[in-house]
Amino acid sequence: TVGDIESLPYIEAVRQMKALLGMEVLRTNVNLPNEGQIAGLPLDAVVETNAYFSFDSVKAEFAGRMPAAVENMTLRHVYNQELIVEAALHEDKDLAFQAFLNDPLMSLPTDKAWKLFNEMLKATKACLPEGLAR
Repeated sequence: TVGDIESLPYIEAVRQMKALLGMEVLRTNVNLPNEGQIAGLPLDAVVETNAYFSFDSVKAEFAGRMPAAVENMTLRHVYNQELIVEAALHEDKDLAFQAFLNDPLMSLPTDKAWKLFNEMLKATKACLPEGLAR
């Protein structure tokens, strides 16, 4: 029947819920705080990791350390994300702009980056903390 969970497509969210209810065991990718499953990255940084879902439990699979070049690239993103969170929590536009400039894909000169940053803030004003929306 349409209401039967078995008739639903096996989308990832349904499989995760079923595993948490004890109906199956699932190994999948999820975003979790780093509890050491990725050595070399800060603890508590949110990382994409393999995890096992089972009854009432999600346990990260320990992956070890990444190659140095990949770790360095990843660390830049981790620190940038932490800077973005700090900027949002403190409603600090200058801190947010620092994170914007630090993005590896940013190649604009500072003056043009500042203009683009402000245009982006203006376009998303309704979704931003008040201090960043000014």
